[in-house]
Amino acid sequence: MEDRNMAQKASVGQVAELVNMCANGTYDAEFVQALIERRVEKPREQIYRLHVSYAKLPGVLALEEKFSGEGSVSILFDGREWERHSSCISIDATPGERDFRVAEIPAEFRNHRIKDVWNELAAYFDKKGERFAIETETVEFADARPELQRNNRILALGSSALRGVDCRFVTVLRAGDHGRLLDGRRVTDVLYGHSRLLLVRM
Repeated sequence: MEDRNMAQKASVGQVAELVNMCANGTYDAEFVQALIERRVEKPREQIYRLHVSYAKLPGVLALEEKFSGEGSVSILFDGREWERHSSCISIDATPGERDFRVAEIPAEFRNHRIKDVWNELAAYFDKKGERFAIETETVEFADARPELQRNNRILALGSSALRGVDCRFVTVLRAGDHGRLLDGRRVTDVLYGHSRLLLVRM
């Protein structure tokens, strides 16, 4: 009966109990085995290999067709010029295969405005051999993997477009009540932990 109780404790992750048992010299093999078997492993990061054409974005109506009638497309995609972030100015825009990753926002950058941590975030991912996705890559990613934006709000910080007099917006993929959305977010908005970043392997 005692062994069964120990196994139950292991099943709910009571590691402290194991530490106490070891400290008191009451080592229980079944408890340790149960703990090992129920250990939750960190999931491997998913990489998405996609062909990117880098074609000029066709405008709101054509993009809405690309979204198969789901949701809507922001007027940011009406043909206006997009300016790349300094970390993306010299990227290779030759059509071809690219590896994408949807990443969590590192804890130290959460709850800060995009514009306040933009450069530091770029440097952080540059060390990992990754960069922000730009607007054309983001649209093609959304077209190829529509299910991902239904689960998370995904920001692409590699480029921004001016809306109004002095407010810049980055691309956001998200889902709303009426389906998927190709949207924008102000660079003065805050990065929250529930959002994700779209990155490209260099």
